[in-house]
Amino acid sequence: MCFHHIPLIVYSPRLFKYRQFKNLGGQIDIFPTVMGLLNVKYINNTFGIDLVKENRPYIYFSEDNKLVCLNNDYMYVYSKEKEENLY
Repeated sequence: MCFHHIPLIVYSPRLFKYRQFKNLGGQIDIFPTVMGLLNVKYINNTFGIDLVKENRPYIYFSEDNKLVCLNNDYMYVYSKEKEENLY
């Protein structure tokens, strides 16, 4: 599962105090999260959420020919060519 753990680091010591979050998130969450940190009003027309203010119970993504759904406890992998797996 570590293959899918990619940190998002926002570095701005003038604007933010150091905080660390271990929430699930994806690329779709970067825009709403950064705009929320900057306190900029925006219209969110994406499926992303502000990870500072909301908590995602699971995230889904695709990898090559697989569809993956991940939460804090499990990872479900579906592939047409192989059987489905739950880790």
